[in-house]
Amino acid sequence: MIKELDGRVATVEVERLFLERWSPRSFTDEPVPPAHLAAMLEAARWAPSAMNEQPWLFIYATEPESRRTFASLLVEGNRSWAARAPLLLFLFARRRSARSGEPNGWAEFDCGAAWLSFALQARLLGYHTHAMAGFVEEQVYPALGVDAG
Repeated sequence: MIKELDGRVATVEVERLFLERWSPRSFTDEPVPPAHLAAMLEAARWAPSAMNEQPWLFIYATEPESRRTFASLLVEGNRSWAARAPLLLFLFARRRSARSGEPNGWAEFDCGAAWLSFALQARLLGYHTHAMAGFVEEQVYPALGVDAG
């Protein structure tokens, strides 16, 4: 819910793109064309970020074997439906500034902006996306070769 400081809530029309963004749990394994995937990732690249750090790393799987590996990193409840998706990806936040090495307190917020840009571009191309937090974190980093620091 969004409220103004005085407690009022405003209701207005929004662009259909936002209303049509949906998180299904039913997918077909019809492949995502490489040009469509590239457009989604490019949209994410253009997301705003503090100091233009772009502190995100998208690692994705489109081939059956790599999708099985990605699915194995999910909790059982997500594994059952996500294994059928034609594309699985993990989004990582670089928690330290690439410039200074100092902690980047905005990295997760910025990654959220990149995710939404990815999801909205996917919707514009006719796809639905489903973000999820149900994965086994301590297995993801070593399995995908990403530094957990």
